Amino acid sequence: MLILPCFSSLLAILLTLQPTVNGILEGCPIQIEGSIGDANTTVEHVFEINKKLYPQLKELLGKDFFRFVGANLHNKCLFWPEDGQCVLRACQIEDCSVTSVPPGLRIPSKNAEQPTSFRVVVRSIETF
Repeated sequence: MLILPCFSSLLAILLTLQPTVNGILEGCPIQIEGSIGDANTTVEHVFEINKKLYPQLKELLGKDFFRFVGANLHNKCLFWPEDGQCVLRACQIEDCSVTSVPPGLRIPSKNAEQPTSFRVVVRSIETF
């Protein structure tokens, strides 16, 4: 389950920060412009890059590789204490059937004698 929290956060950030036509986030009350501290770039330049990058990232994140994440929910989290309360409103893990997982992403269960048993969870990007 190590990659799931990082994956969730990255996905939420990427899908939240989508650019608009004029480069300003729609509905954002703060209008920023100019240079960004010591980063040797400007806000406008970052928005221009994001306008080109965002559609490609959104398409990539819709691919099966990013939709299906294997997770062992019984392992203890190595990063923070778990109390069963998730801080992400749209965070969810759903069980899925073996037939809904693309063949190239199927990993046989260690306990299975036949490669017909799989432990897979699905994460839908539409929840963000």
